[in-house]
Amino acid sequence: MYIGLSTCPTHSSGNVGDKLITDSMIKLLKEEKNDIEIETYFRREDFSSRLDHINKAKCIFLFGFPLVNNIIPKIYRFAEDLDYIKPPIIPISAAYKFFPGDKKLLDYKSLNKSSKRFINRVIPNCPDQKIPVRTEWVGYFLELQGFKSKLVGDPAWYDLDYIDKSFHNPDHINQIVFTPPHKRFYLNQAKEILKRLSVNFEESKKIISFQSALKGIDREIRQFAKKYGWTVKYTSHDTENIEFYRQSDLHVGYRKHGHLAHLRWRRPSIVLAEDSRAMGLTDTFGTAGFPAFESRFSARTTHKIMNISQLGPISGCESLLNSCSFSEKLPIKERKVAKPNQNITSNLIKFLNIQLENNWNSYDKVQKKIDKTYHYGMKPFIENILSI
Repeated sequence: MYIGLSTCPTHSSGNVGDKLITDSMIKLLKEEKNDIEIETYFRREDFSSRLDHINKAKCIFLFGFPLVNNIIPKIYRFAEDLDYIKPPIIPISAAYKFFPGDKKLLDYKSLNKSSKRFINRVIPNCPDQKIPVRTEWVGYFLELQGFKSKLVGDPAWYDLDYIDKSFHNPDHINQIVFTPPHKRFYLNQAKEILKRLSVNFEESKKIISFQSALKGIDREIRQFAKKYGWTVKYTSHDTENIEFYRQSDLHVGYRKHGHLAHLRWRRPSIVLAEDSRAMGLTDTFGTAGFPAFESRFSARTTHKIMNISQLGPISGCESLLNSCSFSEKLPIKERKVAKPNQNITSNLIKFLNIQLENNWNSYDKVQKKIDKTYHYGMKPFIENILSI
């Protein structure tokens, strides 16, 4: 018996992207060992009262391993005393999130001692003592922290029925899917893009997919989208709810796992990157994404401002911020260092027109990256961890 700790909060938002990570990884594991038994729990499960049970597991898999300060107890709990946990703990597809998602900021980022201790605890269980990562950016970040890594990709970008198969190359968009942003910061931008897509693909079937339980921004976008003829689908909690992505000719949106769900099924998709995770994904693939944000400052200055923001008002900071010509209120720290990308709509439409004219040839490199990472990254990783 194995135990898997999932990032999917089925008790709350039911983010189907997190569910896709878990379901995909389990399928990959069972492809290698079809009689494997995996018990899945939310990542914050506390086993203090069930140590006998958890210690019967061969391994504990951490599906979609988030790199943050104070990984324990912020992300995982395990038990009151981690030393009571006997099975090897194996992280899978580590991720790292920061805003704004400029690659140069990686040089200013770090993990605290607590998280480094936990990584030192689990890294001996990883093949070749390398942490498996989702994107090349995460690997670079871990190297800066003194750890080796191996690119295995995001489990959600793999469907074994599609490995080594070419992308769907539509000459006409019959069905387009849009996924909305997480943050209200991008509300007006999302409306502008929805409106433009509605004009450019007036005759297409237009679907807006809400991959998590709705929040205030979602309800506002839903009302706006309906005015422009978009059909609403609620797709949280169960990956069966996104099976219709297989018939899409195009996805445009902010949800990175809406993006990956289309790419896994070889359907063209463009992600509008809200932060470093989708930007790292776009950089790893070499295409198929645009930053939804625009940094106001250099990486060095952004790093200083974000650190000051965490400490509260400090003399000298206000003059720097007040020199910016923007009207948003300062308490929202993202608005201190970045603004929504004003050129994203024109860049998006330009890219789409080029792809339609050139048989979607940019997606050849996406296919090659996914297939190569599976054959040389994820597959040997799985073979190794199941031999423990």
